[in-house]
Amino acid sequence: MVPSGIMVFMKRRVRMLAVVALSCVTAVSAQPSAGLWGRPDLRYDGRFTFVRLRWTGGTFGAPPVGMGINMWLHEFPGAERNLMSVLGDFTEINANTDGSLTLPIDDPDLFKYPIAMMWEPGFWVMTDQEAEQLRAYMLKGGFDRGYGANRGFRTQIRDVTIRHEFGDLVMATYTEWQTGAANSAEKNNARLSSVLMKITDPVTWLHIQETWLRDDLREAGSFDF
Repeated sequence: MVPSGIMVFMKRRVRMLAVVALSCVTAVSAQPSAGLWGRPDLRYDGRFTFVRLRWTGGTFGAPPVGMGINMWLHEFPGAERNLMSVLGDFTEINANTDGSLTLPIDDPDLFKYPIAMMWEPGFWVMTDQEAEQLRAYMLKGGFDRGYGANRGFRTQIRDVTIRHEFGDLVMATYTEWQTGAANSAEKNNARLSSVLMKITDPVTWLHIQETWLRDDLREAGSFDF
């Protein structure tokens, strides 16, 4: 026979666990779905709207390399909801707290929005059209600040050479020269890169290997770019 004191304790524990379980279920059911967040067709209404840029080329990073998963969706839609909620609650900005917009980088509607976010936790291959649009957006005063921004950083690709071709696979090498690299041991550095690519539209990068360029070759090169 279980002592009465222990029975009371067990009943209290069961009630407590039931309350915790119910709270967890309620919290989960209360989590908002994507709803109007990340809509490609959200109409411009003059309010400050969160814009996430969508890109298609480049698949490096986690998940595994070359799996075709576009990482522009990183932290979606939590980043949008949290930022706009804070702006709406603690500032006088007329923030759109009902939803957010997702635009391709080359969408002309991008110029309606002074601030846009692009997440690239991996390897992004820009198309010519994306590069032209993004450059025009920046030159018109578009937002270009963010974590890891380094306005003095420059990179140049040289010595591009096709080494082998296997059907729709291409192996190539090139040298990459960097100046103003704040997060590298050497501000001015150079590396030899070997890449395996699949000829798609745009090109799919399957593998890349980078090795520091020999000191004599680096010292003979120019960082004036």
